[in-house]
Amino acid sequence: MSEPIRNKKLDTLAGAPTPQNTPSTNAPISSHAAEPKVSTIEEERFDRAAAASIFASNPQLVSMIQGKLGSLVGRSSGYIESLPAPVRRRISGLKGVQKEHAKLEAEFQEEVLQLEKKYFARYAPLYQKRAQIVNGVAEPTEEEVAAGKAQDDDEEEEGEG
Repeated sequence: MSEPIRNKKLDTLAGAPTPQNTPSTNAPISSHAAEPKVSTIEEERFDRAAAASIFASNPQLVSMIQGKLGSLVGRSSGYIESLPAPVRRRISGLKGVQKEHAKLEAEFQEEVLQLEKKYFARYAPLYQKRAQIVNGVAEPTEEEVAAGKAQDDDEEEEGEG
């Protein structure tokens, strides 16, 4: 067996650009952020026609699912029924608690979606401005340059401490 190499320095340049991994053209820098396309998270508004068209376009998938589910319909594994009555009661109670959790989670997700929409609208002008500056279409204002220099100074002071 060979000895492991001791005190070997890690190759810190392993991820450095090389002719093999450097693109031949510069990619335009822009934000890939997109406004959420979902109007709401409510499941009641599920578009059944769209789902039906997805399944209609793949009959083999539908056949496979029907075959698997068809063999399970009306069958119980018997495991839950084999448990003592107090344990089955706890399982039912846990299902009730989980249902409450799912309702709360749905409310949370709806609020998160609304916040994402609100802040996307506020970020959009900044993304546009940033893309224009990076691509040379516009120059930063004096205030933006001053704010950037102030941030650099703050970072230098933190590094010295």
